[in-house]
Parts: sequence; C-alpha cells; structure tokens
Amino acid sequence: MKRRQKGSLRRLFHIIRDLESSRWLVPAKSRHDLDLYIHRGLEYSPTRAFTDIFLQLNLTDEDSYDLYKGDNCSVVEEAFHQDNRIFGLLKGVNLWKSHYLNAFNDTVVGISTRLPYSVQAKVMNVNYIRLGVFVAGVLLFLFANRLVRNAVFYYGSGCSFGLLASLLIIVFIFYRMAPKKLIGLPILIGGWSFSVYILHFVWKNFASIAVQYQNYLAAYFVQEVAVGTIVLLLLHQLLRPWLWYFLYGLLYALAFIWSKFFRSTPTRRLLTLEEYEQEGREVTKQELQRLRDYCRSPDADVWKITSKVHDPRRLARFVDGKENHVSEEEEDLYEEDSGRLDNDYYDEDEEDRSSIERRYSNSRFLDEDDGEEWEEEVVIRRTPKRRYENYSNLKE
Repeated sequence: MKRRQKGSLRRLFHIIRDLESSRWLVPAKSRHDLDLYIHRGLEYSPTRAFTDIFLQLNLTDEDSYDLYKGDNCSVVEEAFHQDNRIFGLLKGVNLWKSHYLNAFNDTVVGISTRLPYSVQAKVMNVNYIRLGVFVAGVLLFLFANRLVRNAVFYYGSGCSFGLLASLLIIVFIFYRMAPKKLIGLPILIGGWSFSVYILHFVWKNFASIAVQYQNYLAAYFVQEVAVGTIVLLLLHQLLRPWLWYFLYGLLYALAFIWSKFFRSTPTRRLLTLEEYEQEGREVTKQELQRLRDYCRSPDADVWKITSKVHDPRRLARFVDGKENHVSEEEEDLYEEDSGRLDNDYYDEDEEDRSSIERRYSNSRFLDEDDGEEWEEEVVIRRTPKRRYENYSNLKE
C-alpha cells in the first residue's frame, strides 16, 4: 500500500504543489478540474502542542468550490470522482468545510472550482483559542469547588442554559404548531438534501438576519435572561436546608398516604402445613426430573459423574426411572431414626421438666428452713461459749 501511495505521488509530482513555502495564484478555468496541493507535517515537539495549520483560501464566491483532504493523492482523487458521478447528481452535502490541516502528518488537499483563487498554508505557532480553552478547562477543574458556591457563576451558567433551552422549546412549539404538510412537503419533493440545504442557507445567513432583526433579538435575550434570573432566585431560596427537610418530609408523607389509602397491596397468604408438604413433594419431583434429563443429555460428563457416585448401577436405574432416589429401606430407616429422635427428645424434655420441678420444690423448702437456721447460727456466732475465756488468756 505504501509503495502504491509513493508511486501515485511520483506520477503526480509535476501537478502537486507544495503549500509549505509559497502562495499559489490560480487563474479561472473552463471546467471543474482538481488542483492538488500537499503540506508536509511538522516534527513532534512539546512546544508545538498548540500549533495549528490553517488553509487560507481566497475566492470571490465561497460557495462555488469543493475542498477535499486526505492522506494521499489516491484518496483525494477517489473522493473527487465519487462526487462527479452522473454529472454530479450523487454529490454529497458538506455543510462545514474545515480549513484546518493536520499539523504533524502529511496532508494532500484538493480544490475544484472554475473561479480564480489564491491559496496558502498559514502556520499558527500558538492557537490562542485552543490555548484559552485548555487553560479554561484546567481552571474549571481546579476551582470547581469555589465556582459552585459563586453567585456570578451560578446565575451566568443558569441563564445561559435557560437561553439554550428556550431556543429548543421554540423549535419544538414551531414543529407542533406548524402544519404537517408545510414541514413534510419540502422533504417529500426535494428529499433530505433540500432540507439540509435550507438549514445550510439559514446558518450562512444567520449573521445578516441577526443584524436585520437586532431589536427583536436583543429583546428576546433580555427577556430570557430576566426569566432565568427569577427562576434561579427562586431555586436559590429553595436550596436552604430547612426547606430541603420540609420537601423531604412532604414527599415522604405523600408517599405514605398514597401507599396507605390509594394503592391496594395484595395480602400474602401463608401456607398451611399440608400445602407446604405438597409443594415440597412437587418441587422435589420436578428437580429430580431435571436431574434425570441432565444425566441423559450429551452435556453431562458420564465418567466424571460415575466416579463420584458410590453405586453407579443405582444411578443408572434412577436415570432410567426404574428406581427412586431413596430406597424403601432408607426411607424406613429414616422414619425409625426420626421417631427415635422424637421419643428421646420427649423423654429428655420430661426429665428436664421433672428435674426443674424438683429443684424448685427443694429450693422452696430450703428457703423456709434457711431462715430458722440462720437465726440460730447468728445467735451461736454472736455468743460463743469460750469467747471470754480466750480473751482473758490473751490479755494475761
């Protein structure tokens, strides 16, 4: 592919003009021929981060030319030939012709027009618009915490948003109020190309329309800014904490009233013991059938399943439906064990109850006897028989 591109560049070298060093003046022509120009890309450098290359094209009529851009001559020529198929009836609509070139890659430019023109590539070492947008973005990121509390930024951004929203509302109202035939007839007759041409015409003549009806436009802007300011003032009053709490409480109260009186919530019916057992049997039957289907399916790994089963023959009989998942002996053993556990539980429960009753009865009698013994022990301890004798011996 690269060799083909280089070959095309060599074949067209005598008609390709370099935009890097000179300005080209082209006289008028009798037909729409394609003039090719090339601009060599600059070297990568941090100092050229905000560098732009602008294609300065001077014409007497800005709508009577076609501009093509590409990485090589083949791409530009192919785009030119596609636009001129069937006498240009299949030509694409290009509303925005960007004159900016790639600063760091080679760019081939094609210009097709009959009028005389002059063209040159203007290198902008610093694109101040791009630099300003970059600095504004960095400052917006750094000072976002302060800007959200700034009244000027609050009202300015709010009014701008309200102005744009009002324009959208006007377009929507015009679409709803205008007859469908008035909107659909141009699209039906001329297709979308005619509609796009109307939009392009309005965009190109927006400046002249704004100058011609500047009084109405200024009145509209003032009115929308005033309405936006009033709305922002009301919202600013609503942003106070106690109002937030009041609104929260009001919303919760409305939700509670709606759910309590206006929305019918179905009551849940609890299952009885018989229904619970019946549902357990049905679900078990369904899951066992799913297990059989899985074991019969080709997705099941038979060797892996049989290696983990204690009795593969029993598993095979279960899959074929000749045997249940629980044998009669296992079921009888389970019932016997469960009955034994129930009997042991009831026996232990009775023993616990009898022991508790005996404990409480003994403690009641002990409490009654302990009162009398306590009095006797107190008297004995307070009046020992040999207390004074021992005291006299120690004193001597």
